[in-house]
Amino acid sequence: MSKLNRKEQPKFQKIEKIDIIKAKSSKLDNGIPIHFIDAGNEDVLKIDIIYNAGTWYQEEPLLASFTNDLLLGGTKKYSSAQLAENIDFYGADVNTQIGYNTGSLNIYTLGKYLEQIIQIVADITENSIFPESELKNIIENKKQDFIIDKNKVEKVASRKFRESIFGKSHPYGKFADLSDFDKLNTQKIKDFYKKHYTADSCRIIISGKIREEYKKIINKHFGQRKFTMNAKIETKEHKINPQAEQKIYIEKKNAVQSAIRIGTAMINRQHKDFIDMQIVNTILGGYFGSRLMKNIREDKGYTYGINSGLISMINSGYFIISTEAGKDVKDLVLKEIYYEINKMKTEEVSFEELELVKNQMIGQMQRGLNGPFALSRAFRQLMLNNQDYSFYDKMIDRIKNITSKEILKLSNKYFEIERFHEVVVG
Repeated sequence: MSKLNRKEQPKFQKIEKIDIIKAKSSKLDNGIPIHFIDAGNEDVLKIDIIYNAGTWYQEEPLLASFTNDLLLGGTKKYSSAQLAENIDFYGADVNTQIGYNTGSLNIYTLGKYLEQIIQIVADITENSIFPESELKNIIENKKQDFIIDKNKVEKVASRKFRESIFGKSHPYGKFADLSDFDKLNTQKIKDFYKKHYTADSCRIIISGKIREEYKKIINKHFGQRKFTMNAKIETKEHKINPQAEQKIYIEKKNAVQSAIRIGTAMINRQHKDFIDMQIVNTILGGYFGSRLMKNIREDKGYTYGINSGLISMINSGYFIISTEAGKDVKDLVLKEIYYEINKMKTEEVSFEELELVKNQMIGQMQRGLNGPFALSRAFRQLMLNNQDYSFYDKMIDRIKNITSKEILKLSNKYFEIERFHEVVVG
């Protein structure tokens, strides 16, 4: 066996292909889709129980998030304290997660305790009672967080930015006011729960070291129950209506820094140009060695960090450049941001820079698909966007083969400055 010579740098190798452990899919007895990802060597499982119960479906602000939070507030059998104690007894973790389109329960547990934990979670899903006392406690805590966030320049800027590009009536641009907290009541929450947390809208992903009996256990506790089956959820359409005012400045006299958000509504994962634009975005501001970071952080020292992102949601997407900088240099930061955007539109990316970005993206992609929980997150994105694993094959192919000329053309197509919205708070 040859010894490793630590004085010699390892040979550089390009990643040509990423082997992905794929989910195996089936259905429970009541039709709930279930997806197994058999990966890892430890007896630890991650289970996502996902419903069409996100903010996209709510009739008024806060309803989806409070319903999701209160799932752990107590059932017909157990109080919130008893639920927490029972879950903790088995060394598990159960938390809730709300998104624009989904509400979910996320579980981490040892495989040997799967039946005990899934029985508790099934009870939560079917028999939550949403006690008035729990609602009052969460309202008070969330109110305090809301009041504090109203004074944070980065929170205000992010909120105003999405309002600006989507419109205040669109679910992606609509935010709660303080008065909305007092409009909540348990009946509204129970109605939302009954309509959206159903077997019809449920999907389950389980990842980790999978044993044959796990499907039987989950089927026993989820596949035999109705969860108000056949609840009809109306597919809602919401028109994007960007605000006419595209440059918004909000002064905060006591703020030390200004929060800057620049961008526009843009394509999402379903669009044919999405992968290509991810590459364009990476060059501009999508990693630590990006152009925005080199110019504004390293060369000018105006900020500790700046980044750009192409954010994909199920029903739309947006492009954003985000940073916080001293109030005295905010105008200089804006100038350099637009300089870098225009450079993307007028000059071809060099071979050396493009190769660096390609290697960085494929390496990052490989890290993002390493391990059972990462594989679960990746599959969840595919599932929610009605995509399959060929998405990653296409991504590798485009990263390897995209040209500087194509990047220049894409930059001119999508970086239309006249469509950009600019928000500065501070």
